[in-house]
Amino acid sequence: MVVAVLQGFAHTITAQFKSLGSNGLIIMPYQSREAALAGRQARLTPDDLIAIRQQVRDIRDVVPVLPMARFSGEVRYGNRSTASSITATTPAFAQGGVQYPAQGRFIVPGDDATRRPVAVIGAAVIKNLGLPAHPEGHYIQMFGGWFKVVGVLNKLGTLLGVLNQDNQIYIPFDTGVSLSGRSTPPDIIIQLQVTRAQDLAQVEARITQVLRRQHHLLPAQEN
Repeated sequence: MVVAVLQGFAHTITAQFKSLGSNGLIIMPYQSREAALAGRQARLTPDDLIAIRQQVRDIRDVVPVLPMARFSGEVRYGNRSTASSITATTPAFAQGGVQYPAQGRFIVPGDDATRRPVAVIGAAVIKNLGLPAHPEGHYIQMFGGWFKVVGVLNKLGTLLGVLNQDNQIYIPFDTGVSLSGRSTPPDIIIQLQVTRAQDLAQVEARITQVLRRQHHLLPAQEN
């Protein structure tokens, strides 16, 4: 089908997701091998996000994450370019998480509401592009347009000696959705907190129910 609800975060290596703790859930698309071979593609969309927010109780900090490029997004500044991981998300992503602005600011509600082309960048992006130490107010080029740098992320270093967690760029979620085009719904990940840890299983079951209905799954069909 469509969706897997992951609890406890044993299946993810990202520090940001691990920071959500035992009350946290990640909702992400799941694709069986059989479905992939049949040419079917599982997606979690902004409509699913709205349904969860409206129909599931006892949750908070519901945050959409839209991967735009996984360390392959071309970013330019002047005559220099680099490949970075580019992610679209909302202001709540940085609240209580591992990644937060060490300089300037993170995404704010007004950025999302107006699809503002702003970016919060990691230290490796500054180094790779030759930006000044305080790049706020400078413009970088991505997706054929210009984005104003409004903040710099705290340094996280490398993960497992391979993944440079400072080679990250965050842009507003609705800006990312608008860049994804209209032909295919964007494929997102949703992270959230359950208000009370003892309600985790009940909330997970409710989310699964909502998503099965969203994706028109029959009772006999697997998640």
